[in-house]
Amino acid sequence: MFATLDRYLMRRYLVWLAITATALGVVAFLFNFLEMAYFAGKRGYGNASAMELALLRFPRMAFDALPLIVLVASVLCLTRLSEARAFIVIRAAGVSVWRFLTPIALTAFCLGVLSLITLAPVGTSGFYAFENLKSELRGTEAQFSFSQNGVWLHETAPGATTVIRAARIAPDDRLALEDPTFFIFAYDGKLHRHITAARAILREGHWSLENAAITDTDNRTQNRAQVMHPTSITSGDLGHHLRRPETLNVWELPRYIAAARAAGAHISAHIVQFHGLLALPFLLVTMVFVAAAFGLPTGRQMPTARIIGATVMAGFSLYIFVAFTSKLAALDLLPALLASWSPPLIAMLLATTVLLVREDG
Repeated sequence: MFATLDRYLMRRYLVWLAITATALGVVAFLFNFLEMAYFAGKRGYGNASAMELALLRFPRMAFDALPLIVLVASVLCLTRLSEARAFIVIRAAGVSVWRFLTPIALTAFCLGVLSLITLAPVGTSGFYAFENLKSELRGTEAQFSFSQNGVWLHETAPGATTVIRAARIAPDDRLALEDPTFFIFAYDGKLHRHITAARAILREGHWSLENAAITDTDNRTQNRAQVMHPTSITSGDLGHHLRRPETLNVWELPRYIAAARAAGAHISAHIVQFHGLLALPFLLVTMVFVAAAFGLPTGRQMPTARIIGATVMAGFSLYIFVAFTSKLAALDLLPALLASWSPPLIAMLLATTVLLVREDG
C-alpha cells in the first residue's frame, strides 16, 4: 500500500509543480520582457534585443524562483488533497503526517539536486551572457578575471583598449593594484605601449601609477615617478568589478573563490552564494513543511485563498530572512555557513513544531 501511496502522492505533486511552474513562468517572462523592452528602448534598440536579453535572463530567474514554485505547488497539492477527502482515507489507514509528507519532501529534494546539476549551469551561463550583453548595450565597465598569473582587467574606451594585469589587489587598499602592467592598444588593435609600475591606485577618472616605466613599440623606456592613465571605472571599490556571484554555478564557484582570494579580492558574497546553492535542496524540503503547516486540515474550515495567502506570506518572510542574513555575511558580519543554513533550519524547526502539535497534541 505504501508504495502505491508514494507513487500517487508523487504523481499529484509533480502535476502541481508543472502547473505552478508554467503559470509563474509565463507571468515572470512577460514582466521580464517588458523590463528588457524598456531598457533596450531607452538606448535605441528594438524588440529583438529585448527578446534576446529576456531569454538569456529567464533560466536564472526560473532557478531563483524554485523555492516559491515548490512552496505554492506544495500548498495547492495539499489543499486539493484535503478538499478531495483524500487525507481522511490516508489517516484512516493509520498513515502519519510524516509518512505521507515523505514522498513529497523527497520529490522536492530531488528537484533541488537536479536543478543544481542542470538548471543552475544553464541559468548562470545565460545570466553571464545577459550581463555582458547588457553592459555592451549600456557601455559600462569591465570585470576582473583571475588566473595563475594574477588579476586581469579589460577596459575599452573610444580609440583605445587597455588590458591590465596585476599580481593582486592590495590588501591594505581596496583601490590599489600591486605590480600592475598596463597594455595600451590602439584603435586598430596593435600594441601602442605598455606601462609597468610598482602600484596603481584608482582615482576619480584615472589610474595613478607609482614608479612607472613606459615602454613604446621601439622598446624605448621612460621612467617616471608617477603616471596618470584615464579610466572609465567609477566605482569606489575594485571589489565591485568582480564577476557577480549569480553568474557562477556551484561547480565554478570554488575555483573562482580560490583564485580571487589568492589575488586579494574580497569574495564573501561568493562564499555566501556557494553555501546558498548547497543549501537549496534542504530549502525546498523546508518549503514543503512550511506549506504543510498551513495546508493540512486542522478541523476548522478555512478558505483556500486564505491558506494560500498565509503560506505565501510565510515564504516571503523566509525570503526576507535569507536575504538579510546573506547581506550580513557579504559584509563579514556573519559567517557564510551560518547565514546560508540557519534560515531554512529555523523555518524547518518552526514548521515541524506546528505539525507536531497538530499530530500529537
